[in-house]
Amino acid sequence: MSAKDLALDDLKARILKMELQPGDVLEEAPLCEAYGLSRTPMREVFQRLAAGGFITLAPGRGAEVSQIELARLRQFFSTAPLLHALVARQAAEATDEAALYKLRAAQSNVRKARVSRNTSAMALADYDFHVTLCEIADNPYLGPSLERLLIDQTRMSHRFYAGNAPEDSRRFERAMDEHDRIIDACSRGDAARAVSIAMAHWENLREQIEAYVQPSPLTDEAGLLDDLN
Repeated sequence: MSAKDLALDDLKARILKMELQPGDVLEEAPLCEAYGLSRTPMREVFQRLAAGGFITLAPGRGAEVSQIELARLRQFFSTAPLLHALVARQAAEATDEAALYKLRAAQSNVRKARVSRNTSAMALADYDFHVTLCEIADNPYLGPSLERLLIDQTRMSHRFYAGNAPEDSRRFERAMDEHDRIIDACSRGDAARAVSIAMAHWENLREQIEAYVQPSPLTDEAGLLDDLN
C-alpha cells in the first residue's frame, strides 16, 4: 500500500474507534508530518474521507470529523434495518466460495477482538464484517449507502462493546452467533433467512445505540432534587 492509502485507512480506523471525536478538526500540517506526506496527497486523502462520509470539508474551517447529527437520527433508525436487510439478501444471492472465505475471515477477526476485550478493536472488526457483506452484495446503490451509515452506527455502538455486565456479554455472544448464522445462510443461498437474521442482529444492536443518544438519568446522591422540590 502507498503512504497515502495507509494514511487513509488509519484515519478511517481512528474515526471509527472514536480516537478522533465528532467535530474534531484535522490539522493538515501535523498529519502530513505524521504520515510522511506532502500537502497535495494529504488533501487527496481528505477528499476521499469526505466522499466516504468520514469527514466534512468546509471553506474557512478545513477538515473536521463528521458530526453525529441528532436531527438525522430518526432517518438513521428508520433506514438502518432496511439497508441491513437488503444487503444481507443480495449478499446471500451473490455469495461464492471466495466470498465465504472473506466473510469467515472477517468473523474470525471479530472473535479475536472479543478475546482481546478491546472495545475499539471489536467495533472496528464488526464494521469490517458488515463492509465485507456490502462488498459481496456488490450493489452500487445499496452498498455505499450502508457503508456510510455504518460510520455512525460504529461510532454510536461503542457502548455495545464496552459493557462488562453478564447481560452485555450475552448480548455480544448473540451478535457473534448472528454473524455465524448470516454466513451459514449465505453459504446456502438462503436469502430469506439471511434477511431474518440481519433484522434480529440490528434489533440486538439498536437498543444500545438508543442508549448512547439518550442522556443518562439524573442522580440525586446529594439530595439536590429534594431541595428543588
